[in-house]
Amino acid sequence: MKEKQKVDFITGKPLYAGFNLHHLDLDEKHYEDISNEDNFICLNRKSHDLVHFLFRYKEWRKLLKNIETLLERMEKINDH
Repeated sequence: MKEKQKVDFITGKPLYAGFNLHHLDLDEKHYEDISNEDNFICLNRKSHDLVHFLFRYKEWRKLLKNIETLLERMEKINDH
């Protein structure tokens, strides 16, 4: 997978040593099945942690909007 996808899907940064092969299908019955490459995506550790953190919440779309608002406020304050 790393040969096909050389960068983190979220950040576009190169994959670091210890990157994660993220399962899009979280059903444990399919966890060992690596035959379907469409079920996986390469993510660096922090991106992987972020995806799992957000996905735990039913309202993950609202969380993303809140994060966007927060980052825009930070950008405005810190844009000198």
